[in-house]
Amino acid sequence: MRKQFINLILIPCTFLIVILGTIFFKTWPLPFLLFLAIVSEHLFKWMLSVNSTYSDFRIFYTDQYFKLQYLGILFLIYIINTISWKYTSFWSIFAYSANFIIFRIIGSTGTDQLAQTLGATSRPILSSFDLWEENKNALSNLLENSDDTDLKKFMKAKLNYSSFLRTNKAANLIKQTTKASDEEFEKLMLKIKDLL
Repeated sequence: MRKQFINLILIPCTFLIVILGTIFFKTWPLPFLLFLAIVSEHLFKWMLSVNSTYSDFRIFYTDQYFKLQYLGILFLIYIINTISWKYTSFWSIFAYSANFIIFRIIGSTGTDQLAQTLGATSRPILSSFDLWEENKNALSNLLENSDDTDLKKFMKAKLNYSSFLRTNKAANLIKQTTKASDEEFEKLMLKIKDLL
């Protein structure tokens, strides 16, 4: 995990810091040094917390999202400060502290509370697509054996859009219809028609 952090966060941040430093350091060195100290502290704390274990992957992504937002806003505050340092000077520290309070303190408290809540156990979603395909193909084969043209026309129009064909009840009815005699065949086909 530390290798991913270095590749995805640390190297791009270092690159951006070097670029911003070369652009703005000569004109206003003090805001850059303040920015460098705050970003270095954040990246150091972030690197230490990378190998922490999380009970749920959603908590991990929430935590990383807050840390990334905090970092992005630090860059934005620095760019704004370099433009307005002449007028704001040390008042820009309030922007850094507001960012720290919102995204570091409140954000970390929120993720800690989220980690303590018990999640519901989830069951895998079973796809009914295969059953629908089987039922659709079996029913279209049955329609070829039917003599009722109105029934064929109606059922062919409903065949691709019926949610009934996604159920086991439909599969059982179609199996019964394939094994049924001629009299029962028509009755079962009309029953399927009503359920479509």
